[in-house]
Amino acid sequence: MSLNYDPYYTYDDVLIKPKYSDITSRKNVSLTKQLTPNIKLHVPIISSNMDTITEDIMAIEMAKLGGLGIIHRYCTIDSQVEMVKKVKRYTNYIITEPYTIDESSNMGEVLSKIKNTNKSLLVINSDNILKGIITQRDLIHFNSIGHSDHAVLDFMTAIHKMITIERIELNGLEIQDLIKILTSNKIQKLPITENGALYGLITLKDMLDRSVNNIFKPNLDANSQLVVGCAIGVNKDYLERAYKVINAGCDIICIDVAHGHHQLCGNAVKEIRRLYPEISIIAGNVCTAAGVEYLAKCGADCVKVGIGPGGICITRRQTGCGAPQLTSVIKCAKKAKELGVTVIADGGHNGCIGNIFKALCCGSSASMLGGMLSGTLETPGQIYTKLDRKVKQIRGMAGIMSNYNKAEKLGQSTNNLETMTPEGVEGYVTYKGPVKDIINQICGGLRSGLSYVGCNNLEDLNPDEIEFILITQSGYQESGSHGISEL
Repeated sequence: MSLNYDPYYTYDDVLIKPKYSDITSRKNVSLTKQLTPNIKLHVPIISSNMDTITEDIMAIEMAKLGGLGIIHRYCTIDSQVEMVKKVKRYTNYIITEPYTIDESSNMGEVLSKIKNTNKSLLVINSDNILKGIITQRDLIHFNSIGHSDHAVLDFMTAIHKMITIERIELNGLEIQDLIKILTSNKIQKLPITENGALYGLITLKDMLDRSVNNIFKPNLDANSQLVVGCAIGVNKDYLERAYKVINAGCDIICIDVAHGHHQLCGNAVKEIRRLYPEISIIAGNVCTAAGVEYLAKCGADCVKVGIGPGGICITRRQTGCGAPQLTSVIKCAKKAKELGVTVIADGGHNGCIGNIFKALCCGSSASMLGGMLSGTLETPGQIYTKLDRKVKQIRGMAGIMSNYNKAEKLGQSTNNLETMTPEGVEGYVTYKGPVKDIINQICGGLRSGLSYVGCNNLEDLNPDEIEFILITQSGYQESGSHGISEL
């Protein structure tokens, strides 16, 4: 037995000593940060892979805002795959799998498919050659004279009457250029072809949405689709789950277990890296430099740091294991830098934007948030009224109810849950409205933090040049509002 007398600190134990700055406008400070060799974040925030935090709706919004959402694994593989597909189809620059129908179809089949999709259909032949399009305008003509046995070829707008663009012609075009093409030709949809074959589709709605909502730079993949991650475990279906979500378009695999410095986690990382050499891998959780080294050598690009710091996590109380988060992130980030990987600070921010910035100053590349994003419009679950206020549910993934819900969805036995020692709790938080408002506040705070230490962009933030000041309880109380009753 040994006793380490070196103190470990939490975020609230310290403040950052300000430095000289020549930044004249905080709004121009860049928050872009490389997370893995393939993934860059424009906002260093990741929504937690909890079943009350991230499903497709949250993942979509996080990517639109420049961050990343990790879809939880407490669901069937098919459900997770469908969520990935929804993210990839949402408001993407190029819809690579637009709705189509074969040229041999009749109008009855067209009407049925449009009813199910509520979308216009591109008409193709068996070789994927674009032949035309059938839109609501074409249906008006059909409804006046046609019947279901008529061929789609009789009512579609033929290719020679359409405006299309070759894939190679997209090079160098900006959003405004595409909007001009669409509006000047009075069209809503611009099919993309490659040597006559259908490659994809651009819509005016998507372009206008990107143009108007440009306060945030969306996080996009090489196909201009929203970036999304998926959590997997280390037992049973993890390889099948990885295979199917990657095939659906998942950009980053998060191998997520309570204790990441474990043989099972390391083996899972090795196997995913062997099968998918190019996929980005996050693994965790750990709270030591040795844990980071182990997972990095197994093949992880990024390691999640945090054993028990979250507001709904009771691992430290239940097991006696863990480490305060500030010191954990410092030690883990230092080792990660030596090994050429990155770390994510997972939990322990205690609802404070300043603590997210402290994590970045410790060397993290991003913060994973659960509690701070809980209760927002985009989180899964219903809005309830409790004591005359609107609330939403939040629960720890190591809690009994999360595991019971997981077992039910996967058709597994729940008998062993009766003897389970939970390491997470369940509760509710006040409904907070759109997550965009919270991310906007976080970005403002991070930009201000960077200006206080004289940095124009997050990539230039050097943890070795940051000086933390240890504060007393009185110093902590002085740091917040005091002497008044807040409105």
